[in-house]
Amino acid sequence: MTEEVGMDLGLKDKTALVTGGSRGLGRQIALSLAREGCNVAVCARGKESLEQTVRELRSFGVSALGIQADVTLRSGGDQIVEETRRNLGHLDVLINNVGGSEGKEFDSADDAAWEHTFQLNLFAGIRLIRFCLPAMKKRGWGRIISVASIWGREFGGGLTYMTAKAALISFSKHLAIEVAGTGVTVGGAAEGGTPSVAIGQAVATTSNVTFNNLVVDGTLTVNGATTTVDTTNILVEDPLMFLSSGATGSASVDAGLIVERGDDTNTGFIWDESADQWAAVSTAETGGTAGNVTISAYANMRCLVLTGTATAAQYSDLAERYETDQMYTAGTVVCFGGNAEITQSTELYDSKVAGVISTNPAHLMNAQAGTNETHPAVALTGRVPCKVMGTVRKGDLMVTSAQPGVAMSADERVPGTIIGKAIQDYTDGGIGVIEILVTLM
Repeated sequence: MTEEVGMDLGLKDKTALVTGGSRGLGRQIALSLAREGCNVAVCARGKESLEQTVRELRSFGVSALGIQADVTLRSGGDQIVEETRRNLGHLDVLINNVGGSEGKEFDSADDAAWEHTFQLNLFAGIRLIRFCLPAMKKRGWGRIISVASIWGREFGGGLTYMTAKAALISFSKHLAIEVAGTGVTVGGAAEGGTPSVAIGQAVATTSNVTFNNLVVDGTLTVNGATTTVDTTNILVEDPLMFLSSGATGSASVDAGLIVERGDDTNTGFIWDESADQWAAVSTAETGGTAGNVTISAYANMRCLVLTGTATAAQYSDLAERYETDQMYTAGTVVCFGGNAEITQSTELYDSKVAGVISTNPAHLMNAQAGTNETHPAVALTGRVPCKVMGTVRKGDLMVTSAQPGVAMSADERVPGTIIGKAIQDYTDGGIGVIEILVTLM
């Protein structure tokens, strides 16, 4: 049996304030303090991430407080410290984590850029220390840590940012000497990003690196055979996704999206390069290969309105939507009547015949009336599948039968009851489906 041994940092029941503590490095610092039994106040400008972090902190059984405030404002520091003291007691630990890179160079940095960068990276922390330090010295115990950056010691980042961080490091060194012997310690942490690309580059290529939160300012390039993203949702703020951006020469491979469906056949929406068209497909592909997608079958698509230019249609019928008393399958013969506009036919030679439920009309009138379930497309003229019974020969006139929704060959011509003419023979007996030419007369 292996016993897990931890380090007691002596922070149990202490109270800490972490600025910029709702995400990134600040959030991780706050969580680490909570694991040590330290009560934690975090401040940030974003309400949603702040509330989420406070819930996580309280899961460690400590008291936690979220303060929505802007530390760059002169009144912000006083408000944050007083609210922390009022809710959690006196302040023992201050983590000045708020900061940010402006990335400004000398020619582009005006007074406003310099002032904002120093407010964010230096003055906000100084004001908080001014509010906290007297009480810490009076109690004879306190810890103050200001998160600086390696760019405060060496070249990197923008000029305004480097200068502000260098000032923060110098300030922390001087203050640490001033408070020596009071029981208060002052330190700085020169981190290299949260995390920085340099950290990733320093790790061996065979190693796995795990980050709880990763914020990248700039361009992120991932080189490898497969990139796996295992999240509940992916939120993309960019308005455009560009696939196959590295393709050169004539296009030769399919592109698109494939959905893994467990035990069921995968589906996808792809650009089929060989057919030169978009396609909704069923496929055994898993996305592990780059090339032509093997299409098992074409999948169904459903939308409210589809606008396009038709160059071909499965059936050349003219159809119109009518309200139905219940949902009927394609090929069902319907007539006017029932509890809605149409119902399936049930009488021989019914003069109220309206047409045949269409499966894929070439032209659809009254398209906005409803869906196929409530307002199916009824073929008024043209070539469509139709349910039939008995013996049918090509060219036979078709009329309604006593079998619900089924047509039959006419024994006689009764005006107003003709559905259309058979295009195929049917001799199988029972009920089947053949194609007919609807010509109501």
